[in-house]
Amino acid sequence: MSVEHTTRTACSLCWNLCGLIAHSIDGKVVKVEGDPENPHSHGHLCAKGLAGHLSLYSPRRITKPLIRTNPRKGLDEDPRWKEVSWEEALQLFSERIRAIRADPRGYDGRRIMFATFDHWNLYYSPMVCWLNALQAHRVVFGAGCFCGNGLHPQAYLNLAAFELTPDMKYAEYVLLVGAQTGSIIQLDIMSSAKYMAEKRPGGIKVVAVSPVCAYAASRAEEWIPIRPGTDAAFLLALANLLVNELKIYDAAFLTERTNAPYLIGEDGHYLRDRVSAKPLVWDAVEGKAKPFDSQIQGVALDGEYRVGSRTCRPAFQVLKDHLRSYTPERAEEITSIPGDTTRRVAKEMAEAAHIGATIEVEGQELPYRPVTVAWYRGISAHKHGFLTGNAALLIPTILGAIQVPGGLVGILPEPEDTTEDGLMAARARLGVPYPPRPVVRPSRIDLFELFPVAVYSWAMIVPALLQPERWVGGTAELVRPELLIIYRDNAVKNIYSPEIVVEALRTIPFIVSFAVEPDETTRVADLVFPDLHHLEKLSESLYFRINEPGLWYGAKPATKPPFEPPYDHLVNNAEILLEVAKRAGFIDEVYRVANEMWGLKGTEYELDPKGDYKYLELIDRRLRSMLGKEHGLEWFLRPEGSILKWNASPTEHYKGPFRKSRIHLYHEFMLSAGESLTRLSQEMGIEWDTSDYLALPVWKPCPSFTDRIGDFDLFVVNYKVPIQIHGVGRFNPFLRQLVEARRLEASLVHPVTAARKGIKDGDLVWLETPTGRRTRSVILTSERVHPEVVATMQHRISSGADFNSLLVLNRETLDFVGCTVDSCLLVKVSKAEQASGIAPHTLEP
Repeated sequence: MSVEHTTRTACSLCWNLCGLIAHSIDGKVVKVEGDPENPHSHGHLCAKGLAGHLSLYSPRRITKPLIRTNPRKGLDEDPRWKEVSWEEALQLFSERIRAIRADPRGYDGRRIMFATFDHWNLYYSPMVCWLNALQAHRVVFGAGCFCGNGLHPQAYLNLAAFELTPDMKYAEYVLLVGAQTGSIIQLDIMSSAKYMAEKRPGGIKVVAVSPVCAYAASRAEEWIPIRPGTDAAFLLALANLLVNELKIYDAAFLTERTNAPYLIGEDGHYLRDRVSAKPLVWDAVEGKAKPFDSQIQGVALDGEYRVGSRTCRPAFQVLKDHLRSYTPERAEEITSIPGDTTRRVAKEMAEAAHIGATIEVEGQELPYRPVTVAWYRGISAHKHGFLTGNAALLIPTILGAIQVPGGLVGILPEPEDTTEDGLMAARARLGVPYPPRPVVRPSRIDLFELFPVAVYSWAMIVPALLQPERWVGGTAELVRPELLIIYRDNAVKNIYSPEIVVEALRTIPFIVSFAVEPDETTRVADLVFPDLHHLEKLSESLYFRINEPGLWYGAKPATKPPFEPPYDHLVNNAEILLEVAKRAGFIDEVYRVANEMWGLKGTEYELDPKGDYKYLELIDRRLRSMLGKEHGLEWFLRPEGSILKWNASPTEHYKGPFRKSRIHLYHEFMLSAGESLTRLSQEMGIEWDTSDYLALPVWKPCPSFTDRIGDFDLFVVNYKVPIQIHGVGRFNPFLRQLVEARRLEASLVHPVTAARKGIKDGDLVWLETPTGRRTRSVILTSERVHPEVVATMQHRISSGADFNSLLVLNRETLDFVGCTVDSCLLVKVSKAEQASGIAPHTLEP
């Protein structure tokens, strides 16, 4: 008789971590569906999540540890894998770590690099304790090149959070610029989709500004096509219209909650008090400058003043003067968006902002600003993406729509400090833009020391591994990784120039990979461990949303893996790492880190550094200490249980009105960071572009904007579709069929452009860059793409364009502030039979 079973768990195929119910028969998962009890995903799953269980039974599953026998590594090289026992694999892994720790030069944890994009399974987990005990360098190869490089710094800057998103529950007007909020992987996808659906028709207007009418734009009330890489010009034109023409801005918010009143000298820096060194503001009643935290009868936002011999203006006046050149007509020349459209959007946003209005939420009266801008990779992945992120942040800041009902809210909030200048500073695990980090000679392989306001600089790892002298000269000694551990981060496929990435990875002496199925990066590994599918895994992730009810849940196994592990039950890769720590002699340090990180010191759950704990025992202590005695491992593993919900107060939901420190309208700190970086680069004798270290955002053209000549007259961009994210569904049979049935892999070209180029639906074409990089693709003509654009799906399946193979990182394509790789390229399009040469090799494992 068959045994049926249901398990409440979570999907980790993307960052949204939707709750799901897995149905199994005799231990085999046969169906998954959304968890109706989970208030984060509201009972929904996307097609990717609904089909995720099919990968459990893939014939490509890795089921035994593998050791490379071919010393040559390359895209076309067969690793000639040898299956080995778990004992042999664990011993080899342990010996590598032991040798690095015993290095006669002294131990430096940065010689061990851990690459993953699976942050939910690392969020204060035992795996993180293991990494911190080694002081290993934790990186993200794939997404770190062009994901949130122009969003995370801005989120930390004005919201003290890793992510930002519109408060869809109360929003009336949302401008999506290079983002697919409510449709693609952002942390709020299901909640945003739910609230938007409930308000339609008529209760919300979503306007999508993008070169492609992708999934979110197709569901929006309006799609505005824009020339790639020009978003900042459009955003600054909107800001100009708001403050200079319509005169719609939240003066009270700017005066009390931002640095808009701070006096700015002709050199761009704050004017400071001679005694306290605090920034000055102008008291319009007394007619003199005072420190910002003095008793001031009337703070001036406008005007020009004299303080001693110096002329100065409030930062808001500097902004207004700066924006005047961004007229809708100038923006139209840059963006191709008609000036009348820009004026209309500005007027709609001004009306939707409800300046001065309030709303009562759970008995608390709060400012009501139901309008905002949402952005992501679409504006980040450009040469000047950091500045464009600052331009996007400018609009909700001007309108006072920061962490209030209907405005921009933060996800994954961090602790906050207040600097001596009265400004908010987030404390985060990654880098934060403010205060900028001291600029010093680099020793990290990602050259993080040369990116003082970036959140990360992982894109630099590949070029620094290959040609450090070209980037830092001979004056810096970089700590090179000797061991790379890769876990759910396909570097070769997901960043740029696969052959260059492989060349860089070859410089690392030993690579360990955890993989469910073979991929492009496992082909260059030396040791491969079978990974667990997300439905086989236990993960006690802490998940708390600031704009939803307080919520905690995790993932637990719905079935067993199809291999014999070295334990009774393998439920998390941390078990393997803990065994390696015991063999390599640092398990005591792992326990010490856990005591500190989990707050176990001095409690009944404190770990004895000399003890010996099983993984599940660690999880039990972690859960009980965090959630209460009654919520330990036994509670967590209940098939039907393990969700905790609580009500967060309005002051927790919406920090904006209650924050004591100010946020940034004017980025004076950028000037200081740029000046320090200029001095250091001159001392080091290196070329380092600091021209984007500006206090106010500007639009600057990407190289592709100015280099269009001859046949190289189209921009090629790529965009996401919900069923193919991070490449995890490339080999899922259902998702592959769905891609083929919907012709999602075809490259989109506007019908007018196709006619001009002499191409039609179904043609096989070459997309070729001016540098000679090429990829082939099938063409689909569509009016949902800008006439100057070729649009490709993010992840190549079989017949689609391999977009990343066209990308390169060099001084022309690098954003020297946010460390983004410009992914807006020029191409010429020609029929494949007319092209000469051979296509660059793209690996299909």
